[in-house]
Amino acid sequence: MLQKTQQLEIQLAGAPNSEEVKSLQSDVLEKSKYIDNLLSENKEKDAKLSEVLQEHSKMKSALETKNSQIVDLEQQLGTVTQHFDNECKASEDLKTNLREKTQGLEAEARKATVRDQKIAELESQQSSLIADIDRLELERTDLIAKIEAGEGTETVINQLKQEKKLLQDKISHLEQSLGMEKSAREQKIEQLYKEMNGVKGELESTANLLYKQKSTSEEKTEKLNTALLKIQQLEHEIQLKMDQLSIAETDTNHLKNELERNTKNFHSKLEEKSSELALLRKQYEQTCNECHIEKEKNSTLEEASRKKQEENETLLKSITDLQQQLKEMTLESEKQAAEAKEFEKMITEEKKDNSDLKQKISGLEMELNSKCEEINVEKEKNIDQEKAIKKQSQEISTMSNRISGLERQLKEMTLELDKRSTQNKNIEEQFSVEKQHTTDLKLKVSELEKEKKSLSNVTTVNKELEETIEKMRIELTTLRENSAHQEEIGNLKSRELQSLIQEKVQELENLQGQKQELQEQCDKTLKESESLKSQNTELQREIEDLQRKLTDSKEKLTELNQSFEELVEIRNAMNTQMIQLDKDMNEYKEKATKYQIEKERLEKEVHNLEKLNSEAKISNDSYEKEIKELTSSLETEKLERKKEIQSLEEAKELLISQKLKLSNQHGELHDQLEKMKLKQEEEMGALNSLQQALREENTDLQKKFDDTKKELETIQRQADEDKAKFEVQMSVLNENLTTVRGDLVSNQTALEEATKLNDILMGEKLEMEAKLGNNNDERRILLERCLTSEEKCEKLRQESIDFKRKLDDTQAALQELGRENQSLQITTTKVSSRKWADDSEVKECMSCNKPFSVTVRRHHCRHCGNIFCNDCSSREARIVSSKKPVRVCDNCYIDLGKR
Repeated sequence: MLQKTQQLEIQLAGAPNSEEVKSLQSDVLEKSKYIDNLLSENKEKDAKLSEVLQEHSKMKSALETKNSQIVDLEQQLGTVTQHFDNECKASEDLKTNLREKTQGLEAEARKATVRDQKIAELESQQSSLIADIDRLELERTDLIAKIEAGEGTETVINQLKQEKKLLQDKISHLEQSLGMEKSAREQKIEQLYKEMNGVKGELESTANLLYKQKSTSEEKTEKLNTALLKIQQLEHEIQLKMDQLSIAETDTNHLKNELERNTKNFHSKLEEKSSELALLRKQYEQTCNECHIEKEKNSTLEEASRKKQEENETLLKSITDLQQQLKEMTLESEKQAAEAKEFEKMITEEKKDNSDLKQKISGLEMELNSKCEEINVEKEKNIDQEKAIKKQSQEISTMSNRISGLERQLKEMTLELDKRSTQNKNIEEQFSVEKQHTTDLKLKVSELEKEKKSLSNVTTVNKELEETIEKMRIELTTLRENSAHQEEIGNLKSRELQSLIQEKVQELENLQGQKQELQEQCDKTLKESESLKSQNTELQREIEDLQRKLTDSKEKLTELNQSFEELVEIRNAMNTQMIQLDKDMNEYKEKATKYQIEKERLEKEVHNLEKLNSEAKISNDSYEKEIKELTSSLETEKLERKKEIQSLEEAKELLISQKLKLSNQHGELHDQLEKMKLKQEEEMGALNSLQQALREENTDLQKKFDDTKKELETIQRQADEDKAKFEVQMSVLNENLTTVRGDLVSNQTALEEATKLNDILMGEKLEMEAKLGNNNDERRILLERCLTSEEKCEKLRQESIDFKRKLDDTQAALQELGRENQSLQITTTKVSSRKWADDSEVKECMSCNKPFSVTVRRHHCRHCGNIFCNDCSSREARIVSSKKPVRVCDNCYIDLGKR
């Protein structure tokens, strides 16, 4: 091109029309300058391409180093995952141990309920024994009065037989009903245990499902986040590429416009020059020689113009090629937009799945919240149960005080009996002459001795009851301690038992009301018995006066003594039968109460509560009817005994009239007295022999009493052995707790090591992310020039995202381990530090030192476990273990407020 231009310049320099030639020379110079500029630009582009290739080789080396670092990180992740799996196995072992311990605590809670039932049964036995003692005293006084009067023996025997038949019928009916209730109760218990096990399994399965769903949801959220990051990166890259395309389009448009302008200028100039050449040809025709020369020059110029046209055509072709490249770039951008739309569709689908999962999770969270509320309600029920247990312990203490009072009354009665025995001995010495009176007094002495024996039996029973009450108190203290441990460790597993405990508290309140009514009736009967005793003493004094005066009526008295002895034997036999029947009745009643309590407890747990409650109401109505019938029978017996007292008074008047008659017959019978004295001496010998026999019986009874004492001592030894065993079990449990704590410490150390490793990995991760950011910036610059390296970069991105996922998974697992560690630390601190104070040990408020009484009640602080009055524990605050505000003392309220 340069040679051609030089030739044209030479030709034009030698040609005429210098002005036109100069203009053409200027145009040629401009074109040559433009060509030089294009060549310089091409050289610059070649230099840039060489620089880009060098940078590309550097990026390859950097990628290889990064790949080696990624391999090292994968190895470290493998070691971390192995360590994590080992820790998961250790945590599962701890969970299994905790489950076993909770099962043991549940068994101890069942034992505690059984012991509470035994305490209630002993209280019912005690009340029934007191009622039986009062009833026997009344019957004894009535029988003595009737026997001394000598009337109504057959009616008494018939009444006793009728009562015996009624009692036998009731016993048979109760045995049948108890057998039916036993079978039904056992079936219900088995069903309830099966349901309990099923519910526990379902809870565990739901917990596992929740854990899995949470993990899957977290993984999906992480995937969404990574996908969103990818989309953002792609959008940013698309924007960059669009900006680059817009810049390239603008550059190409500028080049197009410049080329079009140049071509237009060339065409216009060529047209002008063609017109000028026509004029010149006309001039050259005039001068032929010059024209030929000029024609040759024109031909050369035409060839140069053709070549320039060809060059223009090559430029146009390059422009078309650039347009095709732009079209291809637009197609690639459209493909990327389509891929972005597909990604958006995937994201929408994943969002839908996430919304479904969120709905499921919200449903499960609602269920969890409802279950947590049920747990809180059951915790409050446990607290109410503990209050009821404390009330029962207070009632037991009051009952023990009552028992001690009754024992004092029994001791007073025994002293009175001793006094009476001494009085009877004095009477025997005074009336040794009168044999008939001595026989009567000896019979009375024998009756009193039998009553002493019965009273001694009652005292032994009372002692046994006291010992059992003391044992039950010790068991209550141990159960309270166990319940404290149960509350701290097994709050999750005592959910279903707390509803039953609240129902038991209601039943106990009903029983306490019935107990108060029975105590009032017992007080009334005691007052009536005291009045009857006073009347009996007065009557005995009057009878003694009458007996002193009735020395002449020996024959009648001997007949009465014989009948009296027979009646005494009958009475003793009937008393033994009645005692046995009463014992059987008490046993059956106790069993009935046990089965009713268990029946109500089990029926309330079952879904058909209303039907079973109606049956319980019907049974309660029947028992109330029986109680009413018994009260009516007692009232009828009272009326009959009042009538008997009136008959005795009438007999007294008859005796007074007979006394007057007998005073007249005294003279006649004086002779008969001397004859009867000989008979009396013979009868005295027989009585002495009877006394010896009675003394031998007393020695035998004393031996039996000693044997019973020895048996009681053996029972006490067994109780001491049981205490020692219990203490050994407690020491074993403490050792197990120490081992669990050691395991927790080791797990904490392992977690700390894992956190250190995690921090190291996080630092490396941050460094890698910074390097990746720099590489991404460099890659964005290279994408304008190197389209081939995009696939490798995308692969590296995917690998880095996978590693991020793995790191996030490990972080989530470590966080879950930390949460479990915190929960275990909370449980250990609760078990080690917080224990509820014992009601029996605390008698005053721990803040204001106010003594507790019936009006000033005890209240436990739910935070520190100490006991306070209502004024010092009237505030409420939120604790970690409960969502709702709970009763708290003033000091704990201030501490919690500061937190």
